[in-house]
Amino acid sequence: MLLSSSSTSSSENTSFRWRNGCTRFRRRVLGIVLWTIGSLILIDAAIGFAFAPSIDARRAPSSLQSYFNYGRSIEGKLRHDVGSIGEQDAPIVKAGWLSNECNIATPPSPPGKRSFDIYGMSFSNHIADQMERLDPRLVGRRFSGPSAPPNHSYACFIRRFETGLERAPIQVLGLLASSTRRMETISGLTTSFEGPMPFTYPRYSLTTDGRLVGYMPSIANQNELRAALAEPTRWRAFVDELASRCVDEKRLRTHPRERGAVE
Repeated sequence: MLLSSSSTSSSENTSFRWRNGCTRFRRRVLGIVLWTIGSLILIDAAIGFAFAPSIDARRAPSSLQSYFNYGRSIEGKLRHDVGSIGEQDAPIVKAGWLSNECNIATPPSPPGKRSFDIYGMSFSNHIADQMERLDPRLVGRRFSGPSAPPNHSYACFIRRFETGLERAPIQVLGLLASSTRRMETISGLTTSFEGPMPFTYPRYSLTTDGRLVGYMPSIANQNELRAALAEPTRWRAFVDELASRCVDEKRLRTHPRERGAVE
């Protein structure tokens, strides 16, 4: 009886020590996990505080500020860049809008000079710089948007043509191979996550009768963008617009502003 009792007691002690050891091990692992999570949160908060973008959106961020701001959403970056009034907007918010960039006439060429208009993006601007450098008799006027696709350039050209603005005798349309994929978009907001560009432009489509029709989004300038950001319903409608790839031909016929047809 004593041997049996001793054996049973030894087995129970072994089982207790095993359970107690497992409990301590789990607690230790849980403690390590919690300390790791807490440390990461503190590090993230410290980095966010040290490299937070300037409250003034007009100040260009440093390379480190841009790097650590990478994870912010497109809408979050946009709301930071758009001020309560136009004077507070970041430079990128003002760039590329057709109503700003393309309602400009080309002045007459100076004596002994030949002027040209060039449409496109920063690369087309660089080409214009080189053209003027190679031939001092050339004078170019740039009509561009940040990483603008061909539909932005074409819309700018058509806008100036239809409004009867004075144009140069030479018209140059700059095309960038990497920007052609953006022809299905209507805004720079969907083409660059790192630095969203809010300007809009038409998306063109062929109708069943062979006409080229442009769908112009509901937001056409930075003030309309600011108003939409302040109205959740309007902003949600614009987000849905950005996500849509189809052109509603009936809507085009009933909304003249959204038309850009070439017969």
